[in-house]
Amino acid sequence: MSMGITFMTGGLEPGKTGVGDYSRLLARECLRRGVPCRLLALADPDIAAAHEEGGDLPLLRLPRQMAWPERIARARTFLEAGKTDWISFQFVAYSYHPKGIPTGLARHLAPLVAGYRLEWMFHELWLGQYREASLKERAIGWLQGRATRACLAALRPALVHTSNPTYVRCLERVGVPASQLPLFGNIAVVPAPGSGSWIRREAAAHSLPVEEAERCRWWVFGLFGSLRPEWPSEPLFGRLQAAARRRGRSIAVASIGRLNAGEGLWKAMVARYPDVRFVDFGPQSTERISEYLQWLDWGIASTPWQLIGKSSTALSMLEHGLPVIVNRDDVHFPACDGITLYGDEPLLYRLGDDLEEYLDRGPRREAPAERLGAIAGRFLADLEAAGATAVGISP
Repeated sequence: MSMGITFMTGGLEPGKTGVGDYSRLLARECLRRGVPCRLLALADPDIAAAHEEGGDLPLLRLPRQMAWPERIARARTFLEAGKTDWISFQFVAYSYHPKGIPTGLARHLAPLVAGYRLEWMFHELWLGQYREASLKERAIGWLQGRATRACLAALRPALVHTSNPTYVRCLERVGVPASQLPLFGNIAVVPAPGSGSWIRREAAAHSLPVEEAERCRWWVFGLFGSLRPEWPSEPLFGRLQAAARRRGRSIAVASIGRLNAGEGLWKAMVARYPDVRFVDFGPQSTERISEYLQWLDWGIASTPWQLIGKSSTALSMLEHGLPVIVNRDDVHFPACDGITLYGDEPLLYRLGDDLEEYLDRGPRREAPAERLGAIAGRFLADLEAAGATAVGISP
């Protein structure tokens, strides 16, 4: 394939931003397929001075506090030093404004993207588009949406992507034709090492079931990554406990990664449910996280159902063949009225009155299947098909 791609993000500190890690993985997979790729961070909050690396995947990180004219000049020099036909703009508005209102962003970016084909990937949309949004969210969202659409109209991308069907429909409602490019998990599947595995040692140290004879008397559920403070433990935990009591089971709930703002909620759950064994494994390497995901019976997602397609942690669970329970259904987008979402994901379970029957069927795992390769193939095919054709977007 003759094209060259530069992935443009806000920040690129490994392990600090999901979008930065996503861009690295996608760029590396495109490179493996013979497409020259580069990485450019335009507003990196984790560095104080510009940082550049060479090699097969050249990288330039520009600090957020650097003046825009200097940033654009450095970035343009970086683009011109290698082969770039497409700029893939991995967009999160908060990377460029503390309140996510990217007013004036197009003025800065226009001289940078001039002469290149632009693909725009929405990882987030503006606030206030769901029914339950507060008046404040709607007001901020109106400003965010207006500024973002003005930026789109000025830069005229040849292709617009977003990660989930809810966002596709939201964009279409405001005149932005978009295609879905699903996310992939950010945890590679590693072969479980068996009896000598880290997770078995840690489980035994926390008095969790290890051997099969004991494990069959437990249900082990797991969280991964940040826990939102608004995530509701009820009615899920109450129903799990009732079902477990009727079946003579014990329940364990584990967590891995950084809980972040959800740490207070985690502590409150430990106090609220004394009959549940809670274990927080904290931040771990990707290899250990893969072992953990293969050890669980069920995963629990903290993202609302209508937005589950934008959760890389939920997708990592699915790629490990782990069934995932989604118990948040408190965000509803009018754009999705009457539409069935995620019916093609057999491992996703939306919490309902049939929870006990679902649990009785057991943790129906599937063979692990990473999606990065297939999604990179779709991404490259979309770029090829888009060519130089620009979309018409009204501000």
